Amino acid sequence: MIDHNNLEEFADPLNYDIEDRSDTGIAFYTALAQETGGPVLEIACGTGRISIPIDEGP
Repeated sequence: MIDHNNLEEFADPLNYDIEDRSDTGIAFYTALAQETGGPVLEIACGTGRISIPIDEGP
């Protein structure tokens, strides 16, 4: 079993989003949806920091 000693850092959704403010995921999934011409399913989307913007579209 993996010893996770930093889970408390990610227990609060607000802190989770603060940890990674980049839009790399948004750009990646938006480009993927455009390339495939269809929807993209983001499993375990967490707070929706990436899935909400890609659902709204450009």
